[in-house]
Amino acid sequence: MDIIKNKKGVSIMITIILLSIMLVIAIGATDLLNKSLRASNLSGRSVIAYLAAESGAEKMLWYAVNDENFENNFAACASGGYIDIHDSSNFQCAEYKHLIDSGNPDYYYKARYTYAAPYHVYETIGYFFTSRRNIEMRYAK
Repeated sequence: MDIIKNKKGVSIMITIILLSIMLVIAIGATDLLNKSLRASNLSGRSVIAYLAAESGAEKMLWYAVNDENFENNFAACASGGYIDIHDSSNFQCAEYKHLIDSGNPDYYYKARYTYAAPYHVYETIGYFFTSRRNIEMRYAK
């Protein structure tokens, strides 16, 4: 009978169980918040990579419209090969990082050219850190 009436440690056990449950809930909430912040960061980088590809696409289209010999410069390129358009007086077949911001070497695009009759196909690939986005343009002259 003395064992049943002795309840001195029960309140400590209940407190430890409740604190353990609260700790598990707090760790789960922190993990969920951390994952959502990471996803938000990746989404932001993806948008910036898309904008890099978009700026490359605009530059390619500007040259294609305003320079009638623009495509002829790449006739010797392998189909789908990279092109270097950073120097408007000397377009060539080469892989080149076209930096958008000279202060950030992780923000750039690369350009490719393919001719699949009757279409001229330009692809710009934008990069920002680990994110990469492509834009493809097709047109016939």
